[in-house]
Amino acid sequence: MEKGAAQGGTDGEFHVLASGTAQGHRVEVVEYGDGSVAVKFDGAVQALYRRSSGNVESCVNTCMTFLRSEAAEL
Repeated sequence: MEKGAAQGGTDGEFHVLASGTAQGHRVEVVEYGDGSVAVKFDGAVQALYRRSSGNVESCVNTCMTFLRSEAAEL
């Protein structure tokens, strides 16, 4: 499991739970120290989709939907 720190943000450290790349876009599902999970696109400091703890499935589904849509354009 990868670890990282939110650069320039107030989110603190996070663990990368899953990641993938499609058409040059990197998508990561991360878990923060407070237990919340989020989807981050292309290494953005702020997550565009974030849920409270216990919502890993929702974030993974969002991540996979994005990757499938990008791969379909190939």
